[in-house]
Amino acid sequence: AELDGTDAVKQFLVAKVRSMEESLRQTEDQEAKVAQQIASDQEVIAFLDGRVQELEQSLANSRMETESLQVQWSTYQTQAEQKATVLTDMLRFERERVQETQSEFKATKKLLVKEVKSCRAQIMALTAESR
Repeated sequence: AELDGTDAVKQFLVAKVRSMEESLRQTEDQEAKVAQQIASDQEVIAFLDGRVQELEQSLANSRMETESLQVQWSTYQTQAEQKATVLTDMLRFERERVQETQSEFKATKKLLVKEVKSCRAQIMALTAESR
């Protein structure tokens, strides 16, 4: 009876050891999986950190380019406004000149018409005298 009790205790202890070994093996497997997941997570974090730095640099470059283009656009706008002012002044001057030229032309035409009439009258008078 004592032998049966010892044998039962031995079997119980062996079963308990096997159960503990299985539990230890599962714990080690879980630990390995967790370690693998941590390594994988660190890779992802490192990749994302690098990507964030690239995007921040790209953003900084884009901002600088935008500022440069805004300054350039402002310069072009100012130049265009100045050219428009100059062209407006030139147009006004040319219109005034055309108007003056037309006035001079009309005055000259009027004078020439009078001269032609006078010359025709003289020709008619000379023609009448010579007859």
